[in-house]
Amino acid sequence: MTEAATIRARAQGQSIGIRANRPSWADMKKHYPAESVKSADFYPMVSKAYQKAFQTSPETWSNTCATRMSYALNRSGLKLPVAPNGGSIVGDDKYNYWIRVAQLSKKLSDHLGKPDFLLKHDPVERFRKDLADKRVETTRTFLSTIADKKGIVVFEVTGWQDATGHFTLWDGKDLLYVGEGEHNVQTSYEYYFWFLRTMITDKVMAQTTKVSLWELK
Repeated sequence: MTEAATIRARAQGQSIGIRANRPSWADMKKHYPAESVKSADFYPMVSKAYQKAFQTSPETWSNTCATRMSYALNRSGLKLPVAPNGGSIVGDDKYNYWIRVAQLSKKLSDHLGKPDFLLKHDPVERFRKDLADKRVETTRTFLSTIADKKGIVVFEVTGWQDATGHFTLWDGKDLLYVGEGEHNVQTSYEYYFWFLRTMITDKVMAQTTKVSLWELK
């Protein structure tokens, strides 16, 4: 089932309400391959070709967050079209699975409207505990705002070589899929909402710069 949400748009000086379909929280949570679904088990859930692609080139296909979100969206009333510029694969179930965070984020913005909750961080050039603690303090206010909300969340991240962010679901308390690491641990600087990490190899800061949340009912 999908829920109709009203988006306000302006045309010729008038405000117009547009009804846009949003997946229900119950459907998304039911179909979302969360933390209990390991990547090795997720690839064949999409297709044999996807599994083979990962086995052939693990580094290229290691990130599954956009594909996991596609899996739930396709089964919750928001059937995805083919992504632009080769940004999707076709599953054995004939659904389209988007593989790039930036493209899927834009698609959701186009379909669902602007995020209901938005947080932006100023970029940090190097790790300093005082700056990191300030990010944490600012973000805790944002977290208190979304504490009773549920929905789709995307984190825009700079400093990574193989990804531009992370998609997952937020249940009002926890992120339902983060993969390896401490990205769901609120006592860590790795927590996605204020993520900061010095990338030793590249000598750059990997960091969350923007958090967008679309609320689902």
